[in-house]
Amino acid sequence: MRVAVQELHDSLQSLLDALKQEESEDCEAKSGGIMPLMEVIPAATFASLPIEIASRVDIAVGTVKELAEMCEFKVGGRSGSETSAADGGIAVEMETVKVLERV
Repeated sequence: MRVAVQELHDSLQSLLDALKQEESEDCEAKSGGIMPLMEVIPAATFASLPIEIASRVDIAVGTVKELAEMCEFKVGGRSGSETSAADGGIAVEMETVKVLERV
């Protein structure tokens, strides 16, 4: 996601540079070559949304990682009581049946 935001930022920067060049050329040809503000606002709003979303997602990911560390979740893998799907998962199913019988 950061790569996409960086690409968007680079594209916007190159667009800004192109607009500045075009504006300077237009200003030489005629006076008042400034782009109307009402044309810029929608583009700027649209461009800022993905950047804001990416920053919020990064914050959420960091918070989830912190919560996982606090709860001492294991990353990937399985605990010792579970078996893999290749073993048929019978041990896990039997444990579930035993727990239900106790209740």
